[in-house]
Amino acid sequence: MRRSLGPAIGDEPEEMKIDKGILKRILRLFAPHKRQVFLTLAAVVVGVALGLLPAFFIQILVDEGLQKRRMDVLMQYSLMTLFAVLAGAAVTLLYGYWSVVIGQKIMCDMRANLFHHLQRMSLRFFTATRTGEIQSRLLSDVA
Repeated sequence: MRRSLGPAIGDEPEEMKIDKGILKRILRLFAPHKRQVFLTLAAVVVGVALGLLPAFFIQILVDEGLQKRRMDVLMQYSLMTLFAVLAGAAVTLLYGYWSVVIGQKIMCDMRANLFHHLQRMSLRFFTATRTGEIQSRLLSDVA
């Protein structure tokens, strides 16, 4: 008799499966913002690259500047390290801001779509549904 030690390789737990229909709907929400999503992803890549540079610069500072007592290397790579850290922080702030803007635009689009859907609903729906419930769906449920 074989004991189960968890899911077999290749098995995905039930809660981990992604519904392809929902994934398509999510991607459709991002479609009008493709350019800004691409710019945000590019900024993430640049930010990661800038985050890696100081480690390389510090290695050169130690190996070439401190050990060989070269002040020109110390000055140059110290400034380059400082610039890389500041530029990385600026790019991180930028892509953080852009991702928030994209998220807010998508929520605005979803609220507009929901509002247009509500405009097509019958009078019977509005008499049967409480006003607060409709407002809740428009405001908090979209978020």
